[in-house]
Amino acid sequence: MTYWYFNTVTYRCWRIIKRERYYGKRFTSHTSLVNMIESYMEYYNNKQL
Repeated sequence: MTYWYFNTVTYRCWRIIKRERYYGKRFTSHTSLVNMIESYMEYYNNKQL
């Protein structure tokens, strides 16, 4: 696979995270933002149907 493909996958992943978990929310600290991202990755990798 080529470099552009990996960029596309990465950008698509961040677009989904922002749309589903980030927009419309206000995070009070860097830690809460990191926790949200980690919990989403856990959900996406292990619990998604």
